[in-house]
Amino acid sequence: MTTPAGSPKSKEARAHAAQARAVFLEGRPADAERFARRALDLAPLDIEANYLLANALRVQARHDEAAIVYGRVVTIDPKHAGAFNEYGAVLFALNRLTEAEAAIGRAIAINPKDASAFNNLARLYFPDPAKAAWALAQADKAIALKPTMAEAHSNRGTALYLLGRFVEAAESHRRAIALKPNLAEAHNNLGNDLQKLGDVVGAVAAYRAALVCAPGYADAHLNLALALLAVGDLAEGWQAYEHRWQSASFAGTARPFTQPRWNGKDPTSLLIWGEQGIGDEVLYAGLVADLATDLAAGRDIVWEMDARLVPLMQRSFPHATAVGRSDPPDAKTTAPTAQIPAASLGQFLRPTSDAFPARAAYLTPDPARRGRYREALVGASGLRLVGLSWISKNPDIGVHKTLALAALAPILKLPGIRFVDLQYGDTAEARAEIAHTLGVEIHHLPELDLRDDIDGLAALLAACDTCVTVSNTTAHLAGALGVPTAVLVPSGNGKLWYWGSEARTPWYPSLHLYRQPHAGNWTPAIDAVAADLAQGVVAPQSAGR
Repeated sequence: MTTPAGSPKSKEARAHAAQARAVFLEGRPADAERFARRALDLAPLDIEANYLLANALRVQARHDEAAIVYGRVVTIDPKHAGAFNEYGAVLFALNRLTEAEAAIGRAIAINPKDASAFNNLARLYFPDPAKAAWALAQADKAIALKPTMAEAHSNRGTALYLLGRFVEAAESHRRAIALKPNLAEAHNNLGNDLQKLGDVVGAVAAYRAALVCAPGYADAHLNLALALLAVGDLAEGWQAYEHRWQSASFAGTARPFTQPRWNGKDPTSLLIWGEQGIGDEVLYAGLVADLATDLAAGRDIVWEMDARLVPLMQRSFPHATAVGRSDPPDAKTTAPTAQIPAASLGQFLRPTSDAFPARAAYLTPDPARRGRYREALVGASGLRLVGLSWISKNPDIGVHKTLALAALAPILKLPGIRFVDLQYGDTAEARAEIAHTLGVEIHHLPELDLRDDIDGLAALLAACDTCVTVSNTTAHLAGALGVPTAVLVPSGNGKLWYWGSEARTPWYPSLHLYRQPHAGNWTPAIDAVAADLAQGVVAPQSAGR
């Protein structure tokens, strides 16, 4: 029922709505919600009271409730541009992107000069690189309408970042900061730009500035952690990395274990669980290897991981109990008295750069399979066996880490080498092209599932004299096995923290890192690998298994 205008209830409702507006402008959304609800008790269809309630709920991040109320507002008043725009913002927060775009589009149709609506469109599909050019156009429209809108400059910078235009991105983020010095997101994004430009010191300063503006900013904590770890500031890096679970950009998944978190002191028994992809699990297995003395002494350790890794890890760490990840978790994971995600071991086992052990390898391949593959591929020929992997299937950054097999022509033309396919997926067409254009056979073992049989892949890697790979799981396995390996490391969006900035990494002494001078240009790195392979100096002589 509509409350008649001018009635006592209507006047009282307007008074409550006025109070709601006043306290909302003072930054008191909970009080604004209370007054708005009082107004709506008296006049349920009052547009202003509903709009104020929706805004109060949005500011409190109660997006589900806010979406319902905004929907009510635009039903009552289909020409309320502000409500449509903010409705789109909360739908965006709920990841209802198609609905969000429709709502914001409706706001623009009603008011084509609303810069904030174009700005909301600009950020709608981050971090999808395929939408970056579209996002850039929306940010430019917002800036044209309101040149002083710091958030639009920041979103423009993020779009440029996704397009790999890092210098321009940094300029836009600096402009946003100049307009609004306390805009934490712009400081954080500037740090990302500087990281990609190789200015890690500047990136660290930018992330710290973001945290001054917003101490609880999880993305800035995570980015600061990765920057610090990349430059070897491990103690603070690991500490900041503990914020990763609060960051929406973190790809790992927390497991539902209820045991107390291990504090680095001796528990009766310990559960270690993998949290990211297979490559990361192999990387952090080097930390588990540091517990070998305790394992041998009888500490009960259960290690949950991707099921494909279980045979390899169980052989390599016979005193631990390796179990495949499952939902619900395997019953064995309930027995230990403490638990910890694998990466969190770093704060206890890699507090400084000096804490890295001198060992060349920590994984043990199946010796019978290794010997069988070696005999089948090399026999008595005397040829060097070089494994090849050239694709990353990472859904977010794999495109930046991948190259065409044909791009490896300077390597494939080297004499005295037999090449073997280490790349999972259907590589028949790429191998046929190389056979046709270069007359070089890339040997392939059709009986070996290079994606799911990780133990078999490890055995084949161990059979190789050398490996050439992009930054993918093969690189991690090769390093953990101690195989002398050339890793083609991308710059820009595909660069990962653990590859640092040098030609070597303490995580894997047998790897030699060859870097792109800039994104998209693999030629210098590939030529350098070819030259070193020709001279037999891809990896240190001490890297044998």
